[in-house]
Amino acid sequence: MWDALIQNSKSPRHILLHILDPIFGMSALRIGDLKLINGTIYDKLDGRYGPTGFEDVHPESMDEWIFRDGSVVETILKRTGLWLPKSPDTWRLNAAINCNGNLPTESEECDPSKAPCLFNITNDACEYYNLATEYPEVVKMMMEVIYSYQTVAEPPQTKTIDPRSHPLCHGFGYVEWLEPEYITNCSYRS
Repeated sequence: MWDALIQNSKSPRHILLHILDPIFGMSALRIGDLKLINGTIYDKLDGRYGPTGFEDVHPESMDEWIFRDGSVVETILKRTGLWLPKSPDTWRLNAAINCNGNLPTESEECDPSKAPCLFNITNDACEYYNLATEYPEVVKMMMEVIYSYQTVAEPPQTKTIDPRSHPLCHGFGYVEWLEPEYITNCSYRS
């Protein structure tokens, strides 16, 4: 896998388990171009909420656009030399997914809490068109793969949150806080 990353070549993997949540009963699996989603979390607050509102915004720097009217935070960060954007952040525009087609109507919208949803994410990156009824044998096969993962999955080992892990203790970065170079005497308490 490492060679594929550093040489920007095709991944040797064709299966990706996005999530397997035994607490909420949610799962998502990708095989090749197909992605299967099953279940829901947070009482269906994980649904589709429409376009982002940034589709027609093309500033040189998104950070500059966000803070265009000024910001106390921006002023303080610039004064202290901690303002991160030093050059145009065109990576955001390059990373954007452009959805083709119209949003599905409410009757067309897939509801993974009722039945699994199947999408071709290469042709439909925004997951507008549910293919589950067209390819029930693919849904069945992918659900069997998910079940095979469930049989070997370890139960969640939720632990209390270590306040030393908070990004405030590490320059607002998410780091491996128990490694010697990151251990701090941070007094942050959530």
